[in-house]
Amino acid sequence: MRNSQAYLECQVVDISTHGDNMTTIKPELGADICRRAIAKWGEERQRDMIIEEASELQKALLKYRRYDRTEEWRIKCVEEAVDMSIMLDQLLMMLSSQQEFDKVRRYKLCRLSKMIDGDMDHQTCENAERDDCCLV
Repeated sequence: MRNSQAYLECQVVDISTHGDNMTTIKPELGADICRRAIAKWGEERQRDMIIEEASELQKALLKYRRYDRTEEWRIKCVEEAVDMSIMLDQLLMMLSSQQEFDKVRRYKLCRLSKMIDGDMDHQTCENAERDDCCLV
């Protein structure tokens, strides 16, 4: 299997560099990288990594709060949140289709909106059937 750097260099069409020297990877290439990680290390190992990354994000957030929100820990939180985001992308690939994910996301956002607007309290939302809270 090709190493990641060589693979990315082969996909120049899918990568753009901005004036600030940051590289942007198109979503399709990110999804391909996630699929390749699952294929290389397997679902069980990647699920373990999700737990590890969640723990690292939790630790960074606690230290950010403990150390009066220093820039060092803010940056660490961002880095860990990105790691977690990548692992969540892999988890969703392993557990659901994009269509199912989008449907549940719409429902959850609608429910959150109703709680924010005061149309539904948290307890009612937790006990409500999907159709009672929001149409999906």
